[in-house]
Amino acid sequence: MSQRLALSSPLTISLTGTYNSGNRQGRVAAHIVNTSTGTVSGTLHFVVTENGVPYTAPNGERIFNNVMRDMLPDANGQSISLPAGGTLDTARAYTLGSGWAADSCCIVVFVQGSGNEIYQAGKQYIPPDRSFLAFRADSARDSIGNLNGRLQPGETGNYFVSIVNMNPTAATAVSATIASTDTFIQILNGSATYPDIPGSGASRFNSTPFVVRVKPTCPYGRWVPVTLTITATTDYTVTRTFRLGVGAPEDYIGKDPYGYYTYENLDTRFAQSPPYSWVEINPNRGGSGTLLTLGDDQTVQQTLPFSMKHYGTTSTTLSVSSNGWLAVGSTSLIVNQNEELPTATGAPGMIAAYWCDLDPAAATGGGRVAYYNDAANHRYIVEFDSVQIYSGNRTGRPQTFQYIIRDPVYYPTPTGDGEIILQYRVLNGAVSGTIGIQNAAMSVGTNYFFPFVNPATYGPANGRAIKFTTVIPTSGVESPPGALQPESPFALYASWPNPFRGGTTINFSLPREGQARLAVYNVAGQLVRTLAEGVLPAGPQSRSWDGRNQAGREVPGGVYFYRLSIGDRTLTHKAVLVR
Repeated sequence: MSQRLALSSPLTISLTGTYNSGNRQGRVAAHIVNTSTGTVSGTLHFVVTENGVPYTAPNGERIFNNVMRDMLPDANGQSISLPAGGTLDTARAYTLGSGWAADSCCIVVFVQGSGNEIYQAGKQYIPPDRSFLAFRADSARDSIGNLNGRLQPGETGNYFVSIVNMNPTAATAVSATIASTDTFIQILNGSATYPDIPGSGASRFNSTPFVVRVKPTCPYGRWVPVTLTITATTDYTVTRTFRLGVGAPEDYIGKDPYGYYTYENLDTRFAQSPPYSWVEINPNRGGSGTLLTLGDDQTVQQTLPFSMKHYGTTSTTLSVSSNGWLAVGSTSLIVNQNEELPTATGAPGMIAAYWCDLDPAAATGGGRVAYYNDAANHRYIVEFDSVQIYSGNRTGRPQTFQYIIRDPVYYPTPTGDGEIILQYRVLNGAVSGTIGIQNAAMSVGTNYFFPFVNPATYGPANGRAIKFTTVIPTSGVESPPGALQPESPFALYASWPNPFRGGTTINFSLPREGQARLAVYNVAGQLVRTLAEGVLPAGPQSRSWDGRNQAGREVPGGVYFYRLSIGDRTLTHKAVLVR
């Protein structure tokens, strides 16, 4: 082929092309000129070849270069006839096979005469993906929400997605669409245009907004999968995926499919927010606990002084791993490579305060693991003190954190599952561990951190406390440790958010199971929407109102009243809807 390109010929062939590494599709265009004084006729062929491929030819020779992979569109080619000085412009689309190395592939174009003479050929390596576009960041403007710049349950907002161009050349005529199969969101406008995006790592947000509505029933902290399809210039299309986070740091996470909520010590408007109160149990620091001997990549079992229910599974055995995690029940797994929870690569019934490849046996730094039965306060504590992240010389960053497992008899929850509190005294360097919980089947869980901070949290930090519980959010202050919980009150709490635009959550509590009604009324006392009616269980619970009436139509902005009734007892609060 190279020899043919060097010979004089009645034809010249020049090639241009594009290639999209996202879908491995490209297009090659040929410009053919007859430079002779007579007509040239023959068959035009487009061929995809690959170099560096072991292949046995019919004559037994081993051929490694110019191996034919495909003929475009087939082996018949295209009959052409060009008069003297005539030109032909034609193009072919192609798709590279999944096993072909794009940087070793070529497009070869040639014209073959009736006597098998090759008049001329053109050769082009697969061109680089000229507009390697990908998702970089997202941003929300909840002008139809509570104006905090985050999309939360019940809100509708303008949504912006930043696209980065990793190619040296600029991407022009850029547009994109977003789509999601998640039932908790509605994409009201899924198309947007972009300005031209310079190359070499530059990025731009869309000029026209996407519009997204988050349903009031969407759990706080949910990651919504989104498909982003980008087009640019002519014939460039690529599909990327990313996740839209629902919630803001001042929110809680949840509930998850089982019923767990996650609260931080900064969620102070909720009674379930755990205060940060470090309990030193390491005897080397004056604590009352017992040191636990743990080598690198080792899991041991401890006997709890009470039955612990976790995701519906009850056990008196607690597995403690040197890799920063606990598990309710007995397991010998060591799993030191952390993943996002839930995951089948973790441990059944896992509770992770800092699941990572940790090494309590490190020779330097004095890392220790201790445990303590705090019988007076009905809780069991496990502390990792200055335990290092494993490295070859065992001098990784020391981390200090602790688990507080509460006796569900003294800290009752609606499901009977025990509450778990995580506390962080020293987080050394960027957090690289997983924080969260999962069930025994490893199919349901809550992921607080890894690989990203959950959108409904402030994230891990020194002085942070995190609580996992099935108790629904209510306003107030948490009961002191060890206190027996009184009978659930008859209570109606302030809705959140208030004022609101897209939706608000109403929390309430009933002292016993029985007939109850929660309804919304306008200022004239007319019924707008019944949120709950019938036999309701005892204890704390919640309902959401999306600003619509009984017929599903949006009601005007203004003041509304929500009323909770059981028998002849009634409680009323006010909510302001902004349109």
